[in-house]
Amino acid sequence: MSDILISLILLTPVTITAIVQMVIVKKNLFSSLAKPIDGRKEILGNYILGETKTWRGVIFMLICTPIVSVAFYPLFPMFCNISCSPLLNFQFGILTGLGYSLGEFPNSFIKRRCSIPSGEVPETVFWRSIVVFADSFDSSFGATILVLLSGLFIGGVNIIIYAFIIGGVIHISVNFILWEMNVKKYWT
Repeated sequence: MSDILISLILLTPVTITAIVQMVIVKKNLFSSLAKPIDGRKEILGNYILGETKTWRGVIFMLICTPIVSVAFYPLFPMFCNISCSPLLNFQFGILTGLGYSLGEFPNSFIKRRCSIPSGEVPETVFWRSIVVFADSFDSSFGATILVLLSGLFIGGVNIIIYAFIIGGVIHISVNFILWEMNVKKYWT
């Protein structure tokens, strides 16, 4: 089985959850949880993380990714030559869901220090490219690093590297589709 295919299968639950999360944000469901994690606290006149990093996103990713991972459990042994169980899939879902959310925080923190408002992108091509790259790979970086550091996944570093790269490409692709569907303001 190809490491690339294994990476895709492992990314499927967190990707599905992230897409559903964007629809929830667009439709403003569970609005009582849409409170900024930073409590609207500021550093040098800008929010620490911004308005779009909310408890709703973290809680949703943390609860739903493990559930989707368990639902996908039958596919893992069928397509992946890795040891798994429903409990391992649940734990994997927690790690990827939490890592997905936490991976966005450093990027958001840096963008706020650069006075880039939440949900916005810079006008210049150079800085816009940097932001697009960071926005596209921050979540997959967080998810893959958390899984790697946990020691829970014993599938090889190649799979983790592929998951990071493929995760970023999927992020860009899904954002473009969501933008085309008017779910997201920008495709980046």
